[in-house]
Amino acid sequence: MDNYIGMMKCLAFVLISFWTTTHDTLSYAQPDNLVHLSGKILDARTKEPIGAKVRYELRPVSNVMGIRSFDDQDGHYQLNLQQHRKYHLEVTAADYLPLLLTLETDGSEVMPKNLLLQPIPQPGDYIQLSDTIWFDRDVSIIRPEAQPIIGEIKMLMEKFPDMVIQLEGHTDRGGSKSLLVLSEERAEKVKDYLVDLGIRKKRIKTKAYGNTQLISRDNTITDRQKNRRVEIKVLDI
Repeated sequence: MDNYIGMMKCLAFVLISFWTTTHDTLSYAQPDNLVHLSGKILDARTKEPIGAKVRYELRPVSNVMGIRSFDDQDGHYQLNLQQHRKYHLEVTAADYLPLLLTLETDGSEVMPKNLLLQPIPQPGDYIQLSDTIWFDRDVSIIRPEAQPIIGEIKMLMEKFPDMVIQLEGHTDRGGSKSLLVLSEERAEKVKDYLVDLGIRKKRIKTKAYGNTQLISRDNTITDRQKNRRVEIKVLDI
């Protein structure tokens, strides 16, 4: 009898574990504590709807919270998440780069957000990540918030082991040091970070542009920040 009770407890545990790892958090969150993250999954260039799979995790807890598949009829998706929590999302689709992002839910009942997927790049294309690798004025120090973005490059290069990239460094106008040297230092810092993550040096080229390719010529703090960056160009894949 004791063995039978033990077996039933184990079976119940397995069923509960399966349910909570394959369904929305609706299965264990109260309805009045939910936020409905919803929008469309689209091709970033054409804005056409895409069928995709969304995997999401509650952070800092690392167990899988759910995996959902959405068709490409209109690209619509919806995830039922807990309010005031942090989640990591991974969106994958055939012929597209995986989209990785971290977001924090608020107290709203609905959070609208479109998910834009980039087609697998070809030689000459620039890779658009979840954000740009930005730098502070006059320095080449990698910001803490840029580290997970560089991690996205690492994951992408692991997915495509023949990929060769070119890191292109840029600066804003003015500054207290040579802008060409500063842009080169920025590209080299990102390269060093990728090498430390395990990517071979020969797969990473660098190029310095100084202030010759400004995104914005406006003089606001926000606009000038846009120029201090490193971009990623695909040379081979």
